[in-house]
Amino acid sequence: MVKYHNKTKTGAISEMNGAKIAVKCLAEQGVTQVFAYPGASVLPLLSAIDAEKRISVCMNTHEQFCAFAADGYARASGRVGVCIATSGPGATNLVTGIADAYMDSIPLVAITGNVPLSLLGTDAFQEIDIAGVTMPITKHNFIVKSVEALAPTLREAFRIASEGRKGPVLVDIPSDIFTSESKYIRAEAAAAAPAAALQTAERARGISPRAKNAAERLRLDPAMAAPTGPNGRVIERDIAALAAESRTGSGLGGRLLPCDMETAKRQVEELTPAAPAEEYEDVKLTNIRKVIAKSMHQSLSEMAQLTHTVSFDATCIMNYRKQLKLAAEKLDVPNITLNDIMLYAVSRVLPRHPDLNAHYLGDSIRRFRHVNLGLAVDTPRGLMVPTLFNADEKSLREISSEAKALIAACQEGSINPDLLQGGSFTVSNLGSLGIEHFTPVINPPQTGILGVCGITERVRTGKDGGISVYPAMGLSLTYDHRALDGAPASRFLAELKTALESFTALLIG
Repeated sequence: MVKYHNKTKTGAISEMNGAKIAVKCLAEQGVTQVFAYPGASVLPLLSAIDAEKRISVCMNTHEQFCAFAADGYARASGRVGVCIATSGPGATNLVTGIADAYMDSIPLVAITGNVPLSLLGTDAFQEIDIAGVTMPITKHNFIVKSVEALAPTLREAFRIASEGRKGPVLVDIPSDIFTSESKYIRAEAAAAAPAAALQTAERARGISPRAKNAAERLRLDPAMAAPTGPNGRVIERDIAALAAESRTGSGLGGRLLPCDMETAKRQVEELTPAAPAEEYEDVKLTNIRKVIAKSMHQSLSEMAQLTHTVSFDATCIMNYRKQLKLAAEKLDVPNITLNDIMLYAVSRVLPRHPDLNAHYLGDSIRRFRHVNLGLAVDTPRGLMVPTLFNADEKSLREISSEAKALIAACQEGSINPDLLQGGSFTVSNLGSLGIEHFTPVINPPQTGILGVCGITERVRTGKDGGISVYPAMGLSLTYDHRALDGAPASRFLAELKTALESFTALLIG
């Protein structure tokens, strides 16, 4: 028999570990028989049960047998059946038996071990979100986040399992909860001190003021609520859910229906004062924003990205564009923009730098025979990158016409999805927004992206010592260091700078 010490007037006993607290709670609920299969995460609990001579452990040869044995025990005895399994596959092996109990309304408490609390959500060894797995086949499930919440959680699990429409409840307990110590308070003492329980929940995981107020008015223990707020915080809707679960549902056999949840929600809202108008708005991400976010995160987390910058004298390309605008009044000359000029120059320089006109494939680099330019386009829906295929074979006029058509289709939302893939290199132009410098992010699996910046006036000293002002345009090249080194990337920038500063000569060539 386990020996406990120093009972106090409040019903508290000197500190003990979570495993012993769990055993005390099981005995408190009249449990005399549990069905278990051992595993590392629940060994402290099984050892504590073994020491408690009032509870017998039936060791099965498979976790599924444990669940069905507990189910059969509950059917035969009218008591709540208890099964215990370890983390990972051990926990998931209980699922079939839990589902059977749920369908037949059999009172069952399934206790599962899990990885330590600090490792939850990290995909640690044999970590399974068993609470998520069993959510559709349980009346309720709990994840114990503190040793202080262990006793009230187990009590609530037995209450939910046996009241109203009976059914299974799962309690998932991180392994370090079993070895952490706290004071055990008897059920009657805990029931007489709801304020203390409230404080325990607040210390354990936090509770919003509105949720706290609602719990106090409804005489509910917030430690029993499944937290859905930020960082495991109990919020108002969690108290509403707990209020719904604490009553018999209006469905057949006491089953909770959606209308019961709505009733509980309204009740909680009536008990809590109206919150002041928020000074912010939460806007859900659009699907395209989610895709962009995932792509950008993947790019930055998986690539060895490095950015080089350079500026060039934009006098030549600006003069050329002025000449075209004047000629357009007399001749059939299209409106050639600085962006068109940039795309043309990149399409002519890039073929001599094949590792930038390429895809990095892990164990190989795919060099493209033609330049398929991706154009970063800002749209009301988010960033889109259509592809201008075979740009190296197209004239300046053709590049200008196709680029404008691609940009318009993106902005209108009529772009062909086939044109949003296949790029070998991307150009992102923020010059019109006055950006003087930025670091573009590579569109994987491409190996490079060129950022085009705005034009600024700079001063330089001539050979004669005179000072002159010239228009300087910045270029930012981000490249994948796994595919090429800094020197070849710099040579591309240097050649592109020369091509732009003598653009008319590039046209002749």
